[in-house]
Amino acid sequence: MRAGDEAMHLASLLPQGLILLVDDVNRLVSPHYALAAIRALSETIKTQTETSIQRNTSFVRYVVPLWPSQLASGHDKEDQENVTWELLFLSADSARERTALVKQIPMHTGAQHMIDTLNGDPFLCGLVAAISPPTMNMSPSALIARIFSEVLYRATTDAAGTKNITATRGDFAGALDKLIEFLLRIGEPEPEWGHIREAMGDRQADLLYILSQTNQLCWIEQSSARETWRWKHDRLRDALVGRWLALNVVPKVVRGEVSDEVRAWLSDAGLAEAWALSLVFLTDKSHQASLLTELGEHQPVALAEILRLNLFPQETDLRHIIATSLRHLLKNFDEREREFVGSPQRLILAKLSQTNDSLVLDVTNDLNRSWNIWAARLRNRDISAGLEWINKESASNAPCWVSCLARTVATHLGGMEQSRP
Repeated sequence: MRAGDEAMHLASLLPQGLILLVDDVNRLVSPHYALAAIRALSETIKTQTETSIQRNTSFVRYVVPLWPSQLASGHDKEDQENVTWELLFLSADSARERTALVKQIPMHTGAQHMIDTLNGDPFLCGLVAAISPPTMNMSPSALIARIFSEVLYRATTDAAGTKNITATRGDFAGALDKLIEFLLRIGEPEPEWGHIREAMGDRQADLLYILSQTNQLCWIEQSSARETWRWKHDRLRDALVGRWLALNVVPKVVRGEVSDEVRAWLSDAGLAEAWALSLVFLTDKSHQASLLTELGEHQPVALAEILRLNLFPQETDLRHIIATSLRHLLKNFDEREREFVGSPQRLILAKLSQTNDSLVLDVTNDLNRSWNIWAARLRNRDISAGLEWINKESASNAPCWVSCLARTVATHLGGMEQSRP
């Protein structure tokens, strides 16, 4: 009997059954296929065991974390009420969660400021404990650049401290930059390790291999069939790509030197967050406005990501460029009628529904109301949008909508309580 089958058999004997956490569904553009696969697997397991064990439901239950906006209103009610899994909706850290995190890093006197500046972003807040105390009142963009720069510094420093190779921290950082350029050119973020070694040569590949052994930025996944380069987190990968773009590509874009290759990178939807994060690494801040204009034309999803990350909460000129570009793109767009997957407008609205920024109200003010727009506006304290949402959607009795609305209201009320004198 295979180990997996034996484990399932033993779990089937437990009165309480088995609960499995299905991680990373939240990283999919559309989680519906994953949920359908979970349901199919649940039915298969139930069918295989119900002949020997009398159960009303499968003995295996799943907890699935994902962002609320990844499931559209009116999603299959049968899926939502399926007792074999529970959807756990993710969100930015609440005021209570931020306070708890601050207590875990007491050595940072500015921890509360950092966490609030990051708008409660779970991934970024999780990295805060690893960096040295920042200058108080540091802007969000400067703080994010500081976080990722220190993560890179720590990883390359640890790699340089090994005895397996003679190399400096700069050598490891240089090898990583060469890797990022290679990945952009082949259009594959996680290629087979053999392809990397063949393209970059033994010296650079040896540096990358040792860097992967620190297990801070990446690792090399080994299976019986092949070895594959893996990043520790998509956001970390995008930050490193954004840093490379800021140093090597943005100056050319600002000067109007846009090759066909760079134009392809500018319009690649998969690079939206990398382009957004590139702005925080620009040494010449005068390039920010010019790049925003280019992104508005070629990569508008990046503009929504900039708002979601709270990069420029006080920079009036930059915010005006972002708002103007987003309003132009979303003009006359009706989310209810255009259901095809992957349109820039749909991706933008999904990000705005996760954004705490009053500019969201300006951008969405004249749009036909829909699920993401109601969520985006209520999140930014438009109570009338919440009431309209309830009036229009409550008849569907969709648990997904109820959970999302409850979480949105909790976040909203938490913000109100925090702002009270």
